[in-house]
Amino acid sequence: MTNEIAAHFYAGLEAMMEEAFQEAEFHFQYVLSLKPDNVPSLVNLGALALKRDFAQEAVNYFTQALVFNPTHADARRNIAATFLHYDRFENALTHYKELEKYHTLERDDWYNMGVAHMSLGHFVEAINCYEQVLIIQPTHTAALNNLAAIYIRQGQRERAIPLLKLALESQPSDDSSRFMLNVLEKNAAQPRESQEYVKNLFNNYAVNFDQHVITTLKYSLPKKSAEILKDFTLDAFLAFLI
Repeated sequence: MTNEIAAHFYAGLEAMMEEAFQEAEFHFQYVLSLKPDNVPSLVNLGALALKRDFAQEAVNYFTQALVFNPTHADARRNIAATFLHYDRFENALTHYKELEKYHTLERDDWYNMGVAHMSLGHFVEAINCYEQVLIIQPTHTAALNNLAAIYIRQGQRERAIPLLKLALESQPSDDSSRFMLNVLEKNAAQPRESQEYVKNLFNNYAVNFDQHVITTLKYSLPKKSAEILKDFTLDAFLAFLI
């Protein structure tokens, strides 16, 4: 990397961290004018596109990065997470599978794959992904929650209960796990429907973007789930799960 390219690239990073996005875009585009195959600049331009909620533009940048370097982990993770965010689950899985060919999958990769499989009704595959998450982090609350939800749908409540108890041990304030556990154990002191659980039903996921990208994601499925389930009674809610 020449001094001029390096100077503009790092100026772009600094501007990005300061949320001066127009300035950041100028610097990354300048880098590309000198070196069109600069993959980190393409990836960062994709991240900037996500900041503006320009999904297709982001995908285009990540795709260009992968043309130059098909094994680039950040480009592959970002495009996969972008597809996941916009409910294009098959596309997301395709890219996570490509990522797995060249890199060891991280916790969030397994979790995101689990969410994609779960959303498509691929419960066996989703269970495997969440189990991989729990090997890496046994107290991953969202994975425990989603795995329990799958077992509930499969009529295996006895397998769901210890998962929910473990989630509560690691995070006592987790209303989602507490609500599901109370329903399964038919607790007489059941709380009202957990808004947190309804919001996250089958839709919890963490994306492995850089910190400045995480804040751009505005996932829509939890809101849709909440609208559908907001008037459910506990009995109706349990019937929905199974």
